[in-house]
Amino acid sequence: MSDQVDINIDNYSLEELFYIFKIENKYKINDNTNKINSRIEKIKDKYPEEIMTFYQKAKKILLTIYQLRNENYLDDLEDDKNIYFFIDKLKRY
Repeated sequence: MSDQVDINIDNYSLEELFYIFKIENKYKINDNTNKINSRIEKIKDKYPEEIMTFYQKAKKILLTIYQLRNENYLDDLEDDKNIYFFIDKLKRY
């Protein structure tokens, strides 16, 4: 068994990104934003740069999805087709 962590953001679904930040209710946007930022702060000095970069990309995806939801570009967080359209664009940058 390998001890390596998969840090390729392309290999993660939206649900998996929620899971790595321990987000149980994806609709509590303000609470989750705080949870995401708190998790980033906790790992900032504990892990190698590659892992921090992965978490930063994951944060960018989740917070952008929340922003798109708040600005009514996404009707809801169950709209997989449109969500993954935006996620695919975000993963390219």
